[in-house]
Amino acid sequence: MGVMRKPTYERLQEGMAARFWRFLERARSRCEDPRWRAYRETLYLETMEAYLRLWDVEVQGMRYWATTIASVAVYPRFEGKGHFSMFVDVVRTLNPGEALCLECVLNPQLRAWCRGHGWIEEPKEHARSFTNPSFYWVKPGAQGIGSVEGWHAGQEENGKRGLNWDTWTLRALRPYEEWRARRLNPPVLQVEAGRVRGEG
Repeated sequence: MGVMRKPTYERLQEGMAARFWRFLERARSRCEDPRWRAYRETLYLETMEAYLRLWDVEVQGMRYWATTIASVAVYPRFEGKGHFSMFVDVVRTLNPGEALCLECVLNPQLRAWCRGHGWIEEPKEHARSFTNPSFYWVKPGAQGIGSVEGWHAGQEENGKRGLNWDTWTLRALRPYEEWRARRLNPPVLQVEAGRVRGEG
């Protein structure tokens, strides 16, 4: 009987990318149907489970097509080892939308991580004091799909813009070595209203 080897970080990163890639392939086939405006799915990864949505979000008065990480459960033996931040990096790199959302963050350590890395923090529109905030990362140069006012006024034409399937490629995923180096030596972030730069 062979000895079970621990998974390497490189293989875990490749596995995350492959699973998220297949999620996007299924989402693309669904989103090309005009009757569907969102796609939802739970990904069962080697180190965690993640519930994702591909739909529009509101960030500082603008709407963006985004990938939303609605919930994540890292398996106990993998906690605190960088697997979640690796997954966020994979999703952010391959995301065909203009934004990434971490929805209703419960974990105080994750909240501190988001604030320390310049993510935009916003409570929900109708939130009360006990509601957990969501955090958003918006791609530099993102145009959005219209203001919130315009969206609610029925400017549906803008809703056709935002998902950039044409530049969606697995080659965009940065190698594990680069990701690890940036994790150990994080760059100094420059944050502007509605935009985040530094971790591309």
